[in-house]
Amino acid sequence: MDERLKILIIEDEKIVALDLKRRLSKLGYEITGMAANGQKALTLISQAPPNIILMDIHIQGNMDGIEVAAILQKTHSIPIIYLTAYSEEQTLIRAKTTKPYGYLLKPFSDRELNIIIQVSIERYESDTLIKKSEQHLRLALEAARMGTWEVTRASHKIFMGKNPKGALEPIADWENFFLTINKNDKQRVSNFIDELCNKEGFSAEIEFSVNTPTGEIFWYKLYGKSFTNGNAGKHQVVGILQETTENRLAKDRLAQAATVFRCSTEGIIILNKDRLVNCANDAFHWLCHN
Repeated sequence: MDERLKILIIEDEKIVALDLKRRLSKLGYEITGMAANGQKALTLISQAPPNIILMDIHIQGNMDGIEVAAILQKTHSIPIIYLTAYSEEQTLIRAKTTKPYGYLLKPFSDRELNIIIQVSIERYESDTLIKKSEQHLRLALEAARMGTWEVTRASHKIFMGKNPKGALEPIADWENFFLTINKNDKQRVSNFIDELCNKEGFSAEIEFSVNTPTGEIFWYKLYGKSFTNGNAGKHQVVGILQETTENRLAKDRLAQAATVFRCSTEGIIILNKDRLVNCANDAFHWLCHN
């Protein structure tokens, strides 16, 4: 290893903890500390966060290892491996809620210990990359005022909307969202989704308006593509829902300006940067020919 992994041992039996420290040092790991109870463990972690934690479930103090792990889950992103002699179902169920990266029953060999540490670190690094990618995607979608959506034949799910304060937030209830769609667009949207659900490999887009309780009108563009999930064999539709109100209003203003330009009784020309005529309205052409 180019840089030694830092490991914290949480074990209340001193002889076991010292033996574990010796074994880990022999395997090339750096031990940041040993704790016999949850409070000391939390203190050590705040002072020098390790790369990984080896946690015995039954430790001294008013918190067991699972309770300590639950606290760490909210405050730190550190993989935890349970090393314990207890394997009863209730304990395993409680341990599972803290999403550990491993679970070894005592006694275990150095080889088993080393393998589970290496696998846990590799999984943690992979999870970190996935979280980073998801965060980048989420920020990009928010910046573009977009949200993802998914549809199956059984249900419609839209994952972006606008709350009363104007911020984007998930739309959990497609049925209620559908009721807000302009009555002139409802059938078009319904047909659009049905077509996506029934045609594999089909992709399309549709724009529609939504009426809010305050009387405001928002515009959305729905992009979708249907495909069959190769692993599950299930037909799915996924896509992007984009709030396009500002773009729509800008287009309407441009259309109005174009109408004024075209229908004005005054001759109007627009020159480019070289002072050449870029375009002229009908009135200008009439004046030139009369």
